[in-house]
Parts: sequence; structure tokens; C-alpha cells
Amino acid sequence: MQNVLDFFASAESEQTDLYAALANVRQAVQVAWFRSRPIWVRDLESEFGARCRWPRTAGLRRKSVRAAIRAFPRAKAARSKNRDFAAASETHPRQVRADFLGNDQATPVTEVGTFRCRSLHSNHKAGNLYMESRRTPLRQREVVADIPERDELKDAGRGYLRNVSLVNIWATAPFMHNNAIGPEICGKPANKANDFHRARYVDSAGLLLARQPDCLRYDPSVEGRFDLYKLSMFELLNPKERGSKRTLTNADLIIDVGIRPLDGKTEKPLFDFGQVKIPAGTSAGFLNGLMHKQLIGDLFLAKRHPDKLEAAGKASLLPTLQTIADEIIKNPSRFVEILREQRDFISANYQSCTEEIENQGHRFGEDLSEADKKALTAFLATL
Repeated sequence: MQNVLDFFASAESEQTDLYAALANVRQAVQVAWFRSRPIWVRDLESEFGARCRWPRTAGLRRKSVRAAIRAFPRAKAARSKNRDFAAASETHPRQVRADFLGNDQATPVTEVGTFRCRSLHSNHKAGNLYMESRRTPLRQREVVADIPERDELKDAGRGYLRNVSLVNIWATAPFMHNNAIGPEICGKPANKANDFHRARYVDSAGLLLARQPDCLRYDPSVEGRFDLYKLSMFELLNPKERGSKRTLTNADLIIDVGIRPLDGKTEKPLFDFGQVKIPAGTSAGFLNGLMHKQLIGDLFLAKRHPDKLEAAGKASLLPTLQTIADEIIKNPSRFVEILREQRDFISANYQSCTEEIENQGHRFGEDLSEADKKALTAFLATL
């Protein structure tokens, strides 16, 4: 941890503005390039149009700031009204910005509308493995009432996302916590056997499109990341142009499913469903949200100790669980199909998250004019 602390306390941890990063790259290949913000602004104006001349007058600058706040409402700084975002802090020994352009507040995932499954994780619950990663007051905060999941999954302060700083946002595309808003990135290796990119664009029925949009070859250079930023900003501000992304398994998965307690030396199967085949094309979102340990445990109790299920208040689930268990025992290879046939039951009782489309939501700023969207894209590239 000392190495991590040393890095964050060092000058190397400071952000590099895009204009400075480009200057470093172009000077390295002996291209005439001045390390100057005004020249960078001039180039942005040339690319995005004269209307993005926010630094020229206070009025135009405020207009761009207002557009940014409309597109990123939770990133509004508390004192942004008269703040020069490019200025360094007067009280800090190094050249650190006076404002990092974020309020560092938890935002209900329903307000943002993006893929909510990660906000429903339970790692930080009291007694769980990573409980120390979240302070007690955060676990006790108000429930996000309008999440379309069961009430028992709304405890421990779940259902919130933490917004990011807008400083150097050009280097973070594709956007959102799952990098879903923006082009798909791939390697396009010469040896196609090493191509592990998977198609994710689906139609309205959730099935893969026969013709996928071309993925963008990974380019970690400054200019490559800037190009990716511009494409991702277009998708962010134009939700109707995104398409729909849904991750599906691209190969059959074979899993041994059963309860095999250890008696100290060996495992002794108590209740074995055998080898379960999860066929290619199964929704990864459905599998990730499936509370499989609880489901398998309840299937075991339904067959061996139904009284314990009744004592746990699950008597109403017993008939369906017994039916599912019988079907799986007779035909383990149909495990996923059987769960699909009981999808409403599974979703209502054994699914931590039912969302599967990964790039929806965050529609802030979509009603801006095209000129303002370009101005905003250019403006954020100066932060």
C-alpha cells in the first residue's frame, strides 16, 4: 500500500490536459506543436465550429458550462458559477486544479437510468467479504424506492452510483461504469484464433444482429483515445444512435451442480443434479443475476427437508421448487431451459437484477441542439 500512497502523493499522479498530451506526442516526432491552451482551443473551434468559442467571452463560456451541467447534472461543482476550471489551487503546493468538476455524491441509479446491476451488488453488506469497503452510514442510507427489484434487495444502501470527475474525461471513453456507451473495442489480431471479441449488439427481441457494427481497433495513443472520446460523446448525447448491447455466452458451459459437503477428507454428494450444460447464446445478465447458491440450496431443501423451507417462510415457493428439482434430476442438460420455462418465478425470487440491456440510460443533454452538442464535446476536451 505504501507504493500506492507514494504514487498518489507524487507529481506523476496529476492529470495531463489533452492539449499537453498531444503536444508531448507531436513534439516527440518533431512536428511543430506549441504547448498552449489557446492554440488547442483554436484547433477545437476549427474542428467543431465557431460556436464553441467559449473562452472568448464570459457569456459564451457560461453557455457551454450550462450545457455541460445539463448533460452531466450531478457533476456540477458546488461553486462553479465564477470558477476558472483551468486554474490551479492557490493553497496546494503542486499545480492541482482548484475544482475537480464533480460533487462526489451518490446518485440513485434510477435517476441516471444506466445499467443498474452493479449498483445492486451485496459485497459491502455487513458480514460480507468486502464490508470494510463501505462505511456504516452508506449502508444505512435511504432506500432507492423505485428500483424494479424485490424489497429484500434494496437494503444496505444499494442502488446508487458514484459520479466521475469531468477533468480529463477524454481519456475515459467508452463511458459509464461498464464502458457500454461508445464503440465496441477489439484487437483485430492477425491470427484470428486470438480474437476474443464477442458480438453484443442485439435487436428488439434481444437476439444478436446478423450484421454487427464494426468494432474499433484498440488504440491506446493520445490521438486514438481522443478519437474514441469523440465517438463516445456522440453516442452519449444521441441515445437513439447507440443501438442495444446485451452480452450473451459465446460457447457452451459445462458445470457440475450439486451439494457436496466435506466430511473432513472427502466430498460426499448429498444431492447432485449432475453436469449442467449452459448453451451458447444464454444471457450473461441472466446468469450473473441468478442467485444460484440460494436456488440450489432451496431446491435441495424442497426435495429433502421441505419443513425447513416452510419454517423459513417459503412455503408458497415449495410446489414450484419441487417441480423444478424433479425436472432437473430427470434431465440435467435442460437446466437452463427449465429455468427459462420458470423465468417469472426465478426472476421474482432468485434474481438479484433483471436488467440485460447494457447501454441504455443517461439521456441528459439529448435535447441540446447539434451545435451545442459539438460545443459541449469540444468544451469537455479542454478540461
